[in-house]
Amino acid sequence: MPQIQAGRVTALAVATARRSPLLPGVPTFDESGVAGTRGYTADAWYGLLAPAGTPAAALQALTRAARSFAEQSSTASKLQGLGMEPQSICGDAFVTQMDREIGHYTKLASELNLKAE
Repeated sequence: MPQIQAGRVTALAVATARRSPLLPGVPTFDESGVAGTRGYTADAWYGLLAPAGTPAAALQALTRAARSFAEQSSTASKLQGLGMEPQSICGDAFVTQMDREIGHYTKLASELNLKAE
């Protein structure tokens, strides 16, 4: 973001499903019409994970702490400065997001015939 804001680089597209409120004049890859990018996204996200069997009370405490951190204006400002849109996704919604990402990259690795060594 600082490079874009300083005019040192030009953003051609954002790798998100919808335009970023941080760069409203920059199209998504879909909108830009770049061949082979239909539906392309590359969202960055971070998560807190706990071992299976963690007591519900501990999970609830982690959720509260994560949401509290995400809701701080200093957190939002820092993430926005990096070009990220702060969100707080917890519980089953986070599991769904992780499953979707794993499925996407598993399919992509298969299509590209990538193998772990």
